[in-house]
Amino acid sequence: MNTIAGCKQRLPLPDLLVRLGLFEHAPKAGNHPCPLHGERKGAAFGLTFKTNSWVWNCHGKCATGGDEVTLLQAHFGLSLRDALQRYESICQPSAVSTSGAPTYRAHRAQPPVPPRTPPELKSLILPPLHKGSYDECATVSKLRAVPPETVLAMSKAGFLAFADVAGFPSWIVLDETRLLAEARRMDGKHYPQWGALVERKTHTIKGSQKNWPLGLTAGAHPIMLVEGSGDFVAAHYFCAFTQRTATPWTPVAMLGASVKKLHPDAAPLFANRRIRIVPHMDPAGKKAALAWANLLRPLGCTVDGFDLSALTKIDGTPVGDLNDATSLIATQSDDLKQMFL
Repeated sequence: MNTIAGCKQRLPLPDLLVRLGLFEHAPKAGNHPCPLHGERKGAAFGLTFKTNSWVWNCHGKCATGGDEVTLLQAHFGLSLRDALQRYESICQPSAVSTSGAPTYRAHRAQPPVPPRTPPELKSLILPPLHKGSYDECATVSKLRAVPPETVLAMSKAGFLAFADVAGFPSWIVLDETRLLAEARRMDGKHYPQWGALVERKTHTIKGSQKNWPLGLTAGAHPIMLVEGSGDFVAAHYFCAFTQRTATPWTPVAMLGASVKKLHPDAAPLFANRRIRIVPHMDPAGKKAALAWANLLRPLGCTVDGFDLSALTKIDGTPVGDLNDATSLIATQSDDLKQMFL
């Protein structure tokens, strides 16, 4: 187990602030806007280095301060004991970089997710990513009710990666453009409120362009357009593992029903293709599907939709989105096949 003194050497306060997503770069000693209470202007957050250790102090709304452990207490609302455990967990030797370059956990044989696009396309501020171990992929498969092979295949293809996000082990959906990435916690819980961010089940990585259709690539294959990261995983499951057709379908996701305009680089990749929208069955999802269809038809696309509302989960509740359909009652499997005709 790490000692606290060892943790402070491995991950001192400025680097911890970056690791938690509170600063983009390790701050120097001095005064800064306080990230703990979402200060945009001002300099209430003071950092001081003395006697070989860092301390912080918020002279504003927080009215508190201390070391790395008290920062974790203030940020996450933890007890002292839980904050100590969290700090030791974050400071595991295989998870910490002392140079600022990405590192990957020593027990994983898989290589890091490779950058496959020109640097000018990478606008995201991504944490150090790694491809998941089998256990990590199996955890996500349980959360999303798909086989581990689905998650492993997405990880291998660069559509899913793993990292610590806002201090929590997370899985992240993204594609090779690195224009958009969205994280969810590995324990299935929400990210807590901090600063201007409310409590949320997904965390959009800073720098993301929300109007980018995730997974969109050039080609002639028909596109299955879904909403959200959960349905993106489900679409990969159905398209690649269960409903194989002579003409493969390409899963693409809009990460949010509020998207009203497409990224300008998306138009030529959508042009003249067949698009099937599989929306969420709530009013917001149906409204979003209609808006996306109106954006796509002027591009020469053939657009239709698939209504999931007649399908039922094995627990007897109605299917509300494509991810729910992974738990479909067996007698309706033929009904789901209609989605690929």
